[in-house]
Amino acid sequence: MSNLTTAVLFAALAFGQSAADPASEIARAIRERQYELAVKLARAALAHSPNDVRILTMEAIANSAQGHDADALAEYRRVLRLAPDYLAAVEGAAQIEYKSGSQGAISLLDHLLELRPD
Repeated sequence: MSNLTTAVLFAALAFGQSAADPASEIARAIRERQYELAVKLARAALAHSPNDVRILTMEAIANSAQGHDADALAEYRRVLRLAPDYLAAVEGAAQIEYKSGSQGAISLLDHLLELRPD
């Protein structure tokens, strides 16, 4: 997981989170490198909130960390359909597309530069 993805993930979670929020548990599992647990928790949370971009993004991060890039990319794409400017998903998808040599990385990297020109 890249430093940018980690920073964006935890910054996003810092706002409006309560101890009962499943995002906190998923983030903790990711921090502790318990990626299978993170995916399991994410899927359970998504059963109740299927379009929660935070949860979808964390599921993608956990899948990517396990080497399941196809699953992670599908999840990032779903997030980007729901929230095209969700930074963690743009960065994560761009990273996977770039790593695989896909032309799709170009538009994602361009969009990332629009979102974060600095």
